[in-house]
Amino acid sequence: MAKLEVELLPFDVPHLVYQKVKPGKRGDGFNEKRQQSYAIADLDDATLDQLCREFRINVFAHAGRNPPESR
Repeated sequence: MAKLEVELLPFDVPHLVYQKVKPGKRGDGFNEKRQQSYAIADLDDATLDQLCREFRINVFAHAGRNPPESR
């Protein structure tokens, strides 16, 4: 069996996070100005940590796996 090793680039790190918005009325159409964004540098440590944990869980879920225990 042959083995090929490759070096992978890490995931892109976002600069912004977006506020979750409630759906509007159909008659109002699409309004992109309703979605507020925040620089990740402006988030407190607890919020940033929670977003990172959710991202990790979602990455493993997309791969069809459960995340291993954090060290």
